[in-house]
Amino acid sequence: MAARPHLLQAPPLTGLALSRPRLAVAPGTGTTVIWSCAGSGKTTLLAQWAAELKAAGETIAWIGLPAAGTLHHRLATLTRDAVAAANLPEDTKVQDWWPPEEDRSPEDSPGASGGRLTLLFDDVHHLNDPGDIQWLARLIESRRQHVRIVLTGRHPPELNGARFMCGPEPRAVYRTADLAFTPAETAAFLAARGLHLAPSDVDAIHQRTGGWAAALTLLAGLIPRAATPPPLDFEPGHRAAADYLVTEILDLLPATYFGFLRTLCVADTVTVPIAVRLTQRRDAGRLLDHLEQQTGLLSRSVAGGTPVYVFHPVLLRY
Repeated sequence: MAARPHLLQAPPLTGLALSRPRLAVAPGTGTTVIWSCAGSGKTTLLAQWAAELKAAGETIAWIGLPAAGTLHHRLATLTRDAVAAANLPEDTKVQDWWPPEEDRSPEDSPGASGGRLTLLFDDVHHLNDPGDIQWLARLIESRRQHVRIVLTGRHPPELNGARFMCGPEPRAVYRTADLAFTPAETAAFLAARGLHLAPSDVDAIHQRTGGWAAALTLLAGLIPRAATPPPLDFEPGHRAAADYLVTEILDLLPATYFGFLRTLCVADTVTVPIAVRLTQRRDAGRLLDHLEQQTGLLSRSVAGGTPVYVFHPVLLRY
């Protein structure tokens, strides 16, 4: 049975998609990864990269991963179908781009004679089959010399409780904080939607949303084009942002993490000692690191040698 076509096609871009040159795919054949929370714009960014690479004459293959439990093909089959559907050079075949056999290194194996193929994997956090996860790890480790790989997901897939390894160190890594819109990007995002606001209003919106793409999109839809002054926040009782936050992130957390998070959200920032004291959990540091890496609900920085965790402003408001 052939893979569903939409899994092999990048989603269409609208004229509202904002170009952000600071977020670029790794040059050459380096690996690029995006680990970012729901609604941060990672699929849109991946689709933009796909369009840019195609416009530059490169060959791309899109592999979209459906929700866990609904992938009816092995990842290797889905990837092969994506490569077959790509516009490969006339003098090459699918196997020219395929990983070499176990006993051969990429340098010793024949490959495509020219050009470059970029494999774009979207939503790899959905992978839960050990065979698929191991195959992807091997693909990254033993890919052909002219193959570049880009991965996106809310977090790396896990194999028997161990973190997925991306082979050699990725050339470019982007996380939730990197995908957050800057104040200048927020102004451009709003202007593209016909909202030309004063710099102070843009700054207020940026502070309230934390540059989170989903929150910006929802809030932009609430601002009348001729409002004076414009609403700079979600009205009390407006459930759009809260519903998205709960459905896409909080509902997916184990009860342990959810209760831990509720206890800590009395402050904008916490350190591990404070978290231990508030929650009475000696493993608070491990839970904080997990939430930072898996959800994007908080970011980690180091001040004076001490890790400090800052909660996302949208989470604090709801």
